[in-house]
Amino acid sequence: MDLDTGKAVVEGLAALPTLKECTLRLGRQPNDDLRALAQRGSKSMTNSFSESGFPYESLPEELRVRILSFTHLGSRGSYHDRYKLLRIERNRLVKGNLKYIHRPTCCSRCTETFADCCCPTTHASYSKSCECRLIRPELFLVGKTVYKDALRVLYSENCFDILQDPQETVLFLSRLPPGALKFIRRIQFRFSERQVRGWKRNGLTQQWNSLVAFIQQNLNLSNLLIVVNLQAVADICLWNDEDEDAGNRFVYDVYFQLANGLCSLPGLCDLHFVLGWFADLEPVLEKKVMGEAYDSMKGNKTPKVPSSATCSDCLKFSSRARCRACRIPSWHH
Repeated sequence: MDLDTGKAVVEGLAALPTLKECTLRLGRQPNDDLRALAQRGSKSMTNSFSESGFPYESLPEELRVRILSFTHLGSRGSYHDRYKLLRIERNRLVKGNLKYIHRPTCCSRCTETFADCCCPTTHASYSKSCECRLIRPELFLVGKTVYKDALRVLYSENCFDILQDPQETVLFLSRLPPGALKFIRRIQFRFSERQVRGWKRNGLTQQWNSLVAFIQQNLNLSNLLIVVNLQAVADICLWNDEDEDAGNRFVYDVYFQLANGLCSLPGLCDLHFVLGWFADLEPVLEKKVMGEAYDSMKGNKTPKVPSSATCSDCLKFSSRARCRACRIPSWHH
């Protein structure tokens, strides 16, 4: 549907009385103009549309930033928790959640059925009940003041969840708008089973060290939390029945190559390792980088959410040794 046809549809709806709720989908593909038209039409039909302005730029900076933090730019927006992390894959922001597979394309709240999906991230549509996260690029075009505030909120209040090779991440970070890097407070590097299996073959240690060097030169380490997430290795290690986990030694080696690279970040605020195997190595790796006095469960600014310490198997059999997925291998020294 083109914009003129969309306008004709919305104008035709004006003959109806005020509605309690109105969900509109004007196109199968995402389209900013049609999405905005659908939103205006829906609010007009429910008598919730206002043309009045708001003196945003006359407010103090901290209050302006606080207001924007309640939009989908920030961490307090009215979207589902699955979208709190900003997933980056292939140098693009993708709609997803913590699970790499089975990524939903519909929030299941916009309409009664998936077939009638009205998520504005997927279609040229508007639904008041939609729980998807929609970051509106037009906010950055309003003016210099709004641009500066939006940049600060987007990069300081969100955690970027990066799932791609380190060399791609250097390219992604280097292409961010001027001034954006200094606002980044939280960044998670998530590694897949494929990456860990091909770590040595693909030269990922060298790529990782180059990425760490870029971070050291461009990001504000004193306010930065880095999360290194290798939960995916559980699928590699679980089916390996070799004695003393000798067959999983390469995973152990990847852990320490990552930690060794991070040792070149003096002054880093917080560091969290999240491991899918040998999980009791998490504090060992963190202390290797941050120093023996560092406790990630308390953190300097951001405490770590417990992971291996609350392993269900270890809690169930608390009187026994730690489970295979958690315990440190006997050959660790």
